[in-house]
Amino acid sequence: SGASTAAAGVVVPDGVLDGLVGGVVGVPSRFRILSRDRFFNHCLSGKDEYEVVVTATGFPRGFEEPSFAPLQATVTYEGHGYYGVSYTLSRAGQYQVDVRLRVGEESAEIASFAIAMHSAAVHPPSCKLLSNSHTSHKAGKNLPAGEKVRMLFSLRDCYGNPVASSARPRGPRA
Repeated sequence: SGASTAAAGVVVPDGVLDGLVGGVVGVPSRFRILSRDRFFNHCLSGKDEYEVVVTATGFPRGFEEPSFAPLQATVTYEGHGYYGVSYTLSRAGQYQVDVRLRVGEESAEIASFAIAMHSAAVHPPSCKLLSNSHTSHKAGKNLPAGEKVRMLFSLRDCYGNPVASSARPRGPRA
């Protein structure tokens, strides 16, 4: 195989979510690494050691920045020189994916990609009412029929990520 002289190419198979661009939180993201020797032949031994780390670089504006330890992606040999890489994130935001090849005690950077993870669908139990123009609710009174009320909600997905305005449901006004 010649791992010390391996040249890797990162490829995305047809029909697989492109983990090199980003995705949606909670949905596994995936890509493949093609391991080759110095003559660009596929390394078929399955013994190359790839390390893929996902690191947060930024979170949505106005969203409390959670502590996020770098995530070690799962790397599995699939045969014929291909290694499958998968990871699942639960926080929307910007990330860096770093691919390294370990050779003995050393490792060499193969590739680095900036990705964007987007929030999932609106999850009503996770949403919060931020303001309400109806004042009689404080006294425990019901809202009279036909009275207009303005409410401001913070829409969130099931992981607590804010949902982008373009993903908000459209429909009749309440």
